[in-house]
Amino acid sequence: MREVATPECVLHFKTDCSLLDDETILSTKRLAASGCFKGYNVINTAEGEEVCANTIRFNELVIMPAGFPKTAETLDNAGYTVREVGNSEAAKLDGGMSCLSLRFSPPIA
Repeated sequence: MREVATPECVLHFKTDCSLLDDETILSTKRLAASGCFKGYNVINTAEGEEVCANTIRFNELVIMPAGFPKTAETLDNAGYTVREVGNSEAAKLDGGMSCLSLRFSPPIA
């Protein structure tokens, strides 16, 4: 475990990144430049598409907001199965995919 300081230009850590698998993170360039992802593979969002860094990995799908074709293509080319969903209303209040999801873990025995 390590402590990560969010750069001043980043509102929330999850606003600018998402875990795509055990080794790979989708990130904005501004957050990745902080060095906080040392030891991980990083896929940067396309220039001007930073808002889509907040995605959700669900089984084999990467669920991301619609309207960010360059990043979607980058993820597709990296072997991820992308599903785009409309998020325009939640985005007006800076709501991303993680803000719109409930995730449950199995109970700990």
